[in-house]
Amino acid sequence: MAMDYVLKPFDDDRLRAAIARAHQRISGDRRAFLLQQLRALVEAKQQKWPDRLVVVREGDRLEFVQVDAVDWIESANNYVVLPGGPKQHILAETLTNLDKTLNPDKSLRIHRCPIVNVSRIAGARPFLSGTYQLELHNGTRLGTGRQYHDAVRRLIRK
Repeated sequence: MAMDYVLKPFDDDRLRAAIARAHQRISGDRRAFLLQQLRALVEAKQQKWPDRLVVVREGDRLEFVQVDAVDWIESANNYVVLPGGPKQHILAETLTNLDKTLNPDKSLRIHRCPIVNVSRIAGARPFLSGTYQLELHNGTRLGTGRQYHDAVRRLIRK
């Protein structure tokens, strides 16, 4: 893409003017590119978190599971299990991928296998190893892992 033409014979002023226009155009393009990247980052930060989890197939029927209704989520290899209530739902999703889609203010990975709904935590019991046992409102007790110690402590201090 041509920005200017410098024809022979030319003087220093004409060359400087052409270089200045090229520099201005290049820096303007760079600013536009950076602005576009900044907008993409802002939009990604304003991501809406899902209200419900992916559709769960129950035979020939599709069910929706509300995120707020889930007490905790467990890993089962390349699937996740939503325990609790009269039914246990299984989703064809890895725990790591699901963890990325959930609102971090409402869910917390506490160990390799479980993610817990923070609104369902009734209490916590610390252990000498730096881990905790979290008790949910329904009486379920879940152990935390040392790797998730800092995140659990931040939750407790809120």
